[in-house]
Amino acid sequence: MEAERYVWNNGRTTPMRILFFDTETTGNAEGDRLVQLGIKERGADAPLLNARYKPPLPIAYEAMDIDHITEKMVEGRPAFMG
Repeated sequence: MEAERYVWNNGRTTPMRILFFDTETTGNAEGDRLVQLGIKERGADAPLLNARYKPPLPIAYEAMDIDHITEKMVEGRPAFMG
C-alpha cells in the first residue's frame, strides 16, 4: 500500500495533490511556443485541462510528426498567454 503524503496548509494537514502536465510545442529550440497543454490529477479519469493554442509562429514539421498537431488543428484557437 502506498504511503499517503500530506502538506501543511494553514495549521492543518491535507492530502497532497499530484498533477501531471503534458505539453506539445512548435519545436524543441529556444523561442518555440506552446501548442497544447494537458493537466491531469493523479487518480482522476478526466483531465483538468486539455487545450490547444494557436502559436505566433509555424509548427515545425518535426514537431507535427511527433505530436500529430497540424496548423489546421490550431486554426482559430486563442494564443497561449503566459
